[in-house]
Amino acid sequence: MATSASEASEQPLTLVMLVGELEKLRKDVTGELTASMNTTLAPIQASLQKITDTVATHTVTITGMETALSAHSDGITTLEREVAVLKSKLDSSNQVNDRLQLAVEDLVSRSKQQNLRVIGIPEGMEGDDSRLFMTTLFKKMVGDPQLDTLELDRAHRSLAPKPPQGSRPLIVRFHKYAQKELFSLWKEKGLVYFKQLFVDNIFVSFDILKIKFDLPNSQLFRYFQIRDFARCNFPNFPHQPPDSLIDTILLSPVVRGVISAVGKLILSALSSPLATRNTWEKELGVTFSDEWWQGALDRVNSTSSCARLTLIQFKVLHRSHLTKLGSFWSSFYDTLSKAFNKPVVPSPSISIFGVPEEFSSFTIKESNVIAFASLVARRRILLQWKDQKPPSSQSWLKDLMSFLYLEKIKYSIRGCSDKFSKTWDPILSFVNSIPSLGD
Repeated sequence: MATSASEASEQPLTLVMLVGELEKLRKDVTGELTASMNTTLAPIQASLQKITDTVATHTVTITGMETALSAHSDGITTLEREVAVLKSKLDSSNQVNDRLQLAVEDLVSRSKQQNLRVIGIPEGMEGDDSRLFMTTLFKKMVGDPQLDTLELDRAHRSLAPKPPQGSRPLIVRFHKYAQKELFSLWKEKGLVYFKQLFVDNIFVSFDILKIKFDLPNSQLFRYFQIRDFARCNFPNFPHQPPDSLIDTILLSPVVRGVISAVGKLILSALSSPLATRNTWEKELGVTFSDEWWQGALDRVNSTSSCARLTLIQFKVLHRSHLTKLGSFWSSFYDTLSKAFNKPVVPSPSISIFGVPEEFSSFTIKESNVIAFASLVARRRILLQWKDQKPPSSQSWLKDLMSFLYLEKIKYSIRGCSDKFSKTWDPILSFVNSIPSLGD
């Protein structure tokens, strides 16, 4: 048997046997690969399944959102149509409202044309029936046949507290406008302006007025009303009051250049700028030349670009603010004298206007320094106007340094730093030499 087995192993490998062995090996490798791939692909398949489920869920959600968006879009379109319709109706309603307002204003205006204001009737004289009293009074005083059928809708005192003296006007409403027009006879006769009631500056009598304007005797009651009004409102009655500015404007026969004419009238009514100058000259005991005064006026706007400082100088020049000379100004002039290395004599022209009395005594740069520094000094005085003690020179110098910092920024922005240095170096050098201010 051993010999047989040895012989069998030593038998040559046939093709059939080789194929069988290879097939067996293929099956073993295939099984191992399949098992390995199944083990590896299992998590991937699970992840893919989750992704598939998520995509399906998102698909359902997107479909729902598309449906909702379509519904919202349809709703917005419907709302836009409704808003357009409402806007059209609102525009139409506004137009109707405008027409109604105009109609109401017209009706109110027409209604007021039927009212008449009667003054001079003592309180209580009308009794309990004001309408009957006024009807009887009009018929008796006017005496016109048209008033035989006079109808008054109402009559009452004006809605105001009863005055301690005098009486309130009576407001009368005529039922027919034509009957009220009987009281417009004066206008038809040419009696339009109040000043026509005066002759030689004296309020005329009814006899003179009747002859001059051909008024009937029935207008006597109207005359009494106007005379009572003049007596109550003109302090110098029976003398004619002076013409007011509004009278001159309204009664001026100017046709062309109305605006210019009104401007001239207003300017003529205002106090002249020369009045301010004359007041300063009289108070200070000096006389300003035209050139000097114009320079002071120009300094109001040219001294500083700060609006508050400009307003202060404007008020000082036009006497809204007044300052007094004292120890404060002595320190001010002493500082300028040391900075310029020349005497700066105290004068009201510098303290008040910021302009030296003699332009030739100072250079343009020094004049600019004087104008600006004095303006800052006036500001300090006004800030401490009600204080018991005058402001100190140090407070003024600190203010000056604060404003000069802003001025330096302005000059730098304009590219004029050299100009600033040439103008203010004397002052800055002097201030820096003061220990308490130089730091």
